[in-house]
Amino acid sequence: MNGGDFLLSIGTKCAGHCTEHSLTFTAETQSIKVKAAATVTTEGRGKWESKTVKGLSFSGSAKGYIYDEEGECTIDDLRAAWKAGKPVSATGFRRKSKSTPYLVGDVIITKLEESYPEGEEATYSFDFENSGEPTTFSA
Repeated sequence: MNGGDFLLSIGTKCAGHCTEHSLTFTAETQSIKVKAAATVTTEGRGKWESKTVKGLSFSGSAKGYIYDEEGECTIDDLRAAWKAGKPVSATGFRRKSKSTPYLVGDVIITKLEESYPEGEEATYSFDFENSGEPTTFSA
């Protein structure tokens, strides 16, 4: 599988001139430890824990080049989404399957970074975290 076949949209536009994006899926767990029954007399009782899932979340990041004539999601679009501090829709999909995304959900942009090195291309990167349950998630 080629990573270039997987795309990320923020709002209604793909992340412009994106060079990579990543998604992380997290399960928050809680330990459960109970006392052994009174009839259990062996050593080691009560040392093992069980886990349950308290919550699920996803987060991600993307980076790419800043391009003045961008036709997709621009650095200005990302700045506006960050400044608003409100959820925006994120969609993850394969290049030839935009109509059947594997992930759709609201996210909040938690970090936006711009880099302007002398003699090199200007770049951007941003991080995001989910805001609520995704409306689409293909396992």
